[in-house]
Amino acid sequence: MITHLKLDARLAVLRVEDRVRNWRSLDDERLCIVCKRKFNGRQVEFRRLRNGKYELRCPTEGCNSRPHLWIYPKTPLVSHVVRSDWWRPVDKKQERRAFALARMIGSILDQPGVGSAADEDLMKDISHRHPDALTELYGRHSKRLRATIDGVVHEEAEADDVLQEIFLQVWEEAARYSPKAGKPLGWMVTIARRRAIDRLRRRQAYSRARERYEKRVMQASQSPRRDAAREFILNDLRHFLKKSIRALPEFQREAVELAFFKGLSHREIAAATHAPLGTVKTRLELGLQKLTHALKPLRHKV
Repeated sequence: MITHLKLDARLAVLRVEDRVRNWRSLDDERLCIVCKRKFNGRQVEFRRLRNGKYELRCPTEGCNSRPHLWIYPKTPLVSHVVRSDWWRPVDKKQERRAFALARMIGSILDQPGVGSAADEDLMKDISHRHPDALTELYGRHSKRLRATIDGVVHEEAEADDVLQEIFLQVWEEAARYSPKAGKPLGWMVTIARRRAIDRLRRRQAYSRARERYEKRVMQASQSPRRDAAREFILNDLRHFLKKSIRALPEFQREAVELAFFKGLSHREIAAATHAPLGTVKTRLELGLQKLTHALKPLRHKV
């Protein structure tokens, strides 16, 4: 049953029931990848369930998509995880392709299928762009692949991201698969292991970078003051760093400030910002990379 709530109650329910993305206010916008409509928190449709909880739906009549099919209007859907510049925004062509793929993957996440076709036949159908074949392949092997990912990553949010990346890659590269190379499941397990290890290495690299940064800050705070010229240079660098932080996107700036100026852990930041843990880690990683890039010309002064 559709329910009408007061504005403050709407925002509270959005923050509780949307476990995918954070709502900062009712003016926040989302883009439905099913009907391609852009809407804000005031327009979201609320349905009260018998257990007292609420179900969020797209406001477009007949669409009925849920929050996992809504995205930030200005956020790219995929990142270049195999390139050194993976954090950069994708171009328009890649964004359109990712939009279509994400819509298809999102629609099958809860639809495991059991069929009689062999995996090799499904791969052939996928290479001919048959979505039903990908649906059935997901239903057969997603649990096995998720177990492989969990054995490496140990983070639920990151494991979900890796699993989706795997099936996006299967959709993209099904035409390259050859039965001579082995069974499709073995091929997908190899992809899962490689992507999980890549994700783990990125997380470890971020942790090492943070430790080095904290160590430098600690050493700088414990060292005696230098002469006036040195103090002037450091003051100049502080102003430059503050300016670079203000130039970061809002969510990345917020994560960096909470982590390094208020000393919050990843989980504390996720609780404070009502964002998933994996999203918080990604925002911190992107923010630190951009700050590092901005400070490169001044490294000889640090």
